[in-house]
Amino acid sequence: MTIKHNVSAALTSFITATGTHERAILIGGQAIRDWHAAQTHALTGTAVTLPINPLFPALRSSRQAASGATRQKQIPSNTPRPLGAGDAGGATAPGEGKDAPSLQGWWVDRAGSVWQATETNGLRKFSLQGLDRSGNPKWDYAHVETFPPPAEFKQLKRLRYDAGADVMYLGGTTNEHKNQHWKPMGPVICRYDHWSKPDRKLRWSVVAPYALGSQGHESCEPMGFDVAGDYLFLPYSRPSKQLGFTTGHIEVLKTSDGSSVGHFEPSADIGEIGLQDIRETLTAHRRANGEYLVFLEDDRKAKILLFRWKP
Repeated sequence: MTIKHNVSAALTSFITATGTHERAILIGGQAIRDWHAAQTHALTGTAVTLPINPLFPALRSSRQAASGATRQKQIPSNTPRPLGAGDAGGATAPGEGKDAPSLQGWWVDRAGSVWQATETNGLRKFSLQGLDRSGNPKWDYAHVETFPPPAEFKQLKRLRYDAGADVMYLGGTTNEHKNQHWKPMGPVICRYDHWSKPDRKLRWSVVAPYALGSQGHESCEPMGFDVAGDYLFLPYSRPSKQLGFTTGHIEVLKTSDGSSVGHFEPSADIGEIGLQDIRETLTAHRRANGEYLVFLEDDRKAKILLFRWKP
């Protein structure tokens, strides 16, 4: 599929919203949307960069002051592990490390539960069991809940769970729509309502744009996603002439129905952007005043890209 965006070069910072024509594909009675080219118009927004490398000298200085040497002090094997399932003395809990299906999706919800999205074995929820004697949070295999893999996916890669609303967002692949490189998420995203209840319901499912046939570090496809407020933010791994995407492209979807409201792209004055190269490459937040802050990593150029947007 091809998407074209017509953006004025005179804009130094912008968010482009797309009035999309959509065609619905019914799979198992559920609507799957594909996006297609349509009119575009520019909205007001800003994109700025937050440098990373100035932090390193400060970190290095504090480390040297603490250890008296430039080399980082070795951590003893019996040092308490901040997030380990074992006890505070470093002992291994029964079953710890022995049950590790292939997985890429991790999420900690507001209740402190740790979620894992395994690729083919469904989801697991480790409920928070309070704090140990050293003040570290505790999770264990005696308090894990499992969920079978949803029928809508061949492989699960990412997740976000809203504990207050009992809403689950999942991302991954199907037999038809696969990730082109092993690290990205895949183009399929689903929202499920009443996730922990018997009346769980698939609310919507979408197939996001991706460059079919792109490979390796040249692939242009969704790397992951984050959810904040009324929107889902979908970062892309690389630019694509086929799709008309530049590096740093972020699609924006409504959480209510999965429809596309537009996208972010950095303007030319931001400078060169590296490929998005980590699984959780984007973090989004909605402020109390309704403004959205969207952070996109760019470790190649030692910065974080910040989009500020108030719909």
